[in-house]
Order: sequence, then structure tokens, then C-alpha cells
Amino acid sequence: MGIALEFTDRIARCLFYVPHGRIVLLHGFIKKTQKTPTEDKALALKRKDAHTQSESH
Repeated sequence: MGIALEFTDRIARCLFYVPHGRIVLLHGFIKKTQKTPTEDKALALKRKDAHTQSESH
């Protein structure tokens, strides 16, 4: 999931997920193109995996 905030000349995006009714912010960045960069998605997924593993311990 993501939230997009639009400014006059750029768009900020924050990627997050909602485990157990809580919002966990994974990664925030300024978009330079319409498509979300693969590196930013990969970083968010890596952080989600790390958070999921830490929750299970």
C-alpha cells in the first residue's frame, strides 16, 4: 500500500503495510517519474520482511 502527497512540482510517496491493525511505514521517497522505482519497492519489501520476522520472535 502507499500514500501519495502531491506538491506543486513533485510527488512524495510513502509505502506501508498494516499488520494487526497498526500502520508500519516502510519507505518514503520523492517520485521523479510516474512509475514507482523498482529499487524503492525492493527496499520496502526488505523492510517489511525484517519487520515481520522481528514480530515473530
